[in-house]
Amino acid sequence: MIIRFACILFLTFGFVLNLSAQTEGKKQTNSDTDFKNKSTDEIAKDLANPNTPLTSLRVKTQFRTYNGTLEDADNQSSTVVQLQPTLPFPLKNGNKIWIRPAIPYHTKQTFYNENGFATENGLGDIVIDFQYGGTTKKAMLWSLGVTTTMPSATKNELGINQWAVGPGIQLAYLSKKTVAGGFVTQQWGFGGNSTEKLKITSFQMFAVFLPTGGWNIGSAPIINYDNNNKSWAIPINFVIGKTIKINQRPWKISVETNYFIEQNLPFEPKWMIGVNIAPVVKNVIANWF
Repeated sequence: MIIRFACILFLTFGFVLNLSAQTEGKKQTNSDTDFKNKSTDEIAKDLANPNTPLTSLRVKTQFRTYNGTLEDADNQSSTVVQLQPTLPFPLKNGNKIWIRPAIPYHTKQTFYNENGFATENGLGDIVIDFQYGGTTKKAMLWSLGVTTTMPSATKNELGINQWAVGPGIQLAYLSKKTVAGGFVTQQWGFGGNSTEKLKITSFQMFAVFLPTGGWNIGSAPIINYDNNNKSWAIPINFVIGKTIKINQRPWKISVETNYFIEQNLPFEPKWMIGVNIAPVVKNVIANWF
């Protein structure tokens, strides 16, 4: 199963990069910036911008350890690989629509049942964020839209077993060397087989410093509040990354870590270590319109 997913991921990467290369010589939409003529510092700033004009294919690999009051909780871990593209679509009024799907594959997901701890592998729930927004003359970034979760998990233990949907809003400020702001979403579950419907609020606060050389240093913790369990998941997050060019194509490579400081449940994450790889590509979908 893992080998199959790795092959699919590799073929998807290769197909999109090849298709992007084939369209670079053709007419491009305003959603694409001519990244070949931009410096790595300029591209790093565009990629740090939540209202980015660039299309990227980000692959996130995250390893988590756990703790809690359950017996043997401290010895548990999990690994997930997530494909998370960013697709901007420019509009005639100067604003944009962004579509950001997140497709996770759990190579090892730990859970607890009546027999103790066990693990499962497979596709998780796909989350898609739709946002509409723009940038003001004073460099204020804004967007609003809808976030939805699809019950696409191949195993019950890998998803919420229901649909979920709710609003999302983002505000941020972009300066010459920094990007700072926040993104808030609220999702409510419906349908599915679960008796308890999801009610979760997410806050993503981000602050990024952009020194020279294509580097970025910052923090972007995602804080979740489970309205049903009245519990928080609050991480301390640190991210460092660098934008480079390989054969004129920009790639952003970064590492991040989370340390979860709020523990309300008997089994919760303690540490997360992640590696993110994101090539910049042409938005071939936008070119079809």
